[in-house]
Amino acid sequence: MGMTLYKVLGKNGEPIHGGTGKWNLPSHGRPGKWMPVVNDIKACERGYHVVNDRQLIGWLEATIYEVEVRGERIDQDDKSCVSEARLVRKVTTWDGRNARPT
Repeated sequence: MGMTLYKVLGKNGEPIHGGTGKWNLPSHGRPGKWMPVVNDIKACERGYHVVNDRQLIGWLEATIYEVEVRGERIDQDDKSCVSEARLVRKVTTWDGRNARPT
């Protein structure tokens, strides 16, 4: 099993740090629909940008979703860029208290 990944969005599924469009939100306990495939991904230019739990620390004021990914993937220090993604569930337990290192 791989590391859990997250997508950071505005409260209505809109990008808050660049990008356009709107994500398909999870509903009634079911994941959102897969977003359209992005070919020839390139970090910061083309693809869906997601983060792991260590990279999530800077996003305390955002709406955070657990995300499922597949297809091509490019990992960087501050994020990953993927060709296919869907939102699985809204994360409601992430806050300033549990984000602090122990």
